[in-house]
Formats: sequence, C-alpha cells, structure tokens
Amino acid sequence: MDKPIIGISGSEIIDEGGMFPGYRRSYVNEDYVDSVVKNGGIPFIIPFTENDEVIKEQLDHVQGLILSGGHDVDPHLYNEEPLQKLGTTWPERDHFDMLLLKLAEEKRNTSIRDLSWFPNHKCVSWRLIISRFVISTRCDVKA
Repeated sequence: MDKPIIGISGSEIIDEGGMFPGYRRSYVNEDYVDSVVKNGGIPFIIPFTENDEVIKEQLDHVQGLILSGGHDVDPHLYNEEPLQKLGTTWPERDHFDMLLLKLAEEKRNTSIRDLSWFPNHKCVSWRLIISRFVISTRCDVKA
C-alpha cells in the first residue's frame, strides 16, 4: 500500500528580524510533520491562502487532513459573543480552515475510503485530525 499524503493546514508569521523583516512566512510546527511521518504518512503542508480555488486544488492532492490551528476561532461564526479571555482571532484563517474542513468532508463522503494505515486506529474512513476544536468523524470498525 502506498503511504497516504496527509495535508497539514499552514499558518503565517511575519518575520520580525533577520535579512527579510516584514516578510510573511508560511509554516507549521514540526510536531505535526513528525507525527505524520512516525505514523507512516507523507506530510504535505497546505500554505494559507485566501484563494478558494487554490484551496480546492491543494486538497485534491491529499488523503487526510490535519487542521493545525493557532488563533482563536471567531465566536461570531457560531452566533456567540466573545468571552473576556478570547485571544487573537484571524477571520481569513477561519475561512481557510472552514473551507478545508468542508471540502474534506465532501471528499470523505465521495472518494476517500481506506486510511487504516495509522497503526493504532481500527478505522476505515477519511481521517480528520483537528487541534483547534474537536468534531466527531464517521468511523467504520474493521472486520
């Protein structure tokens, strides 16, 4: 079996020093990459973009998705008012992650079936690993 390619949603930081101050840099924390590799997958960083067509094309190249998170999700997306301890929000990143999630759900329901390569999982389904918030995913137990 070929190793599955697992997309990891990227974030941006603005370089504060060095040779290129002010440059935007795409990144993910190394733990995400290491976890995919240790579990037999091929990590694929999905750089943040505001271009919905590019996001769709990026997702076409992966068999699994990790939303890496970072900023707080804008509570207005859930018809809630912000709490006092709300951290920094990034509406464009919320859109990016929500579109990735929506497209992954559509892909899971139509074309992706077997990602049981994770050694400790007994599931046959499209895997969604999300660190910003938790959702449940359909999981059919292997016979």
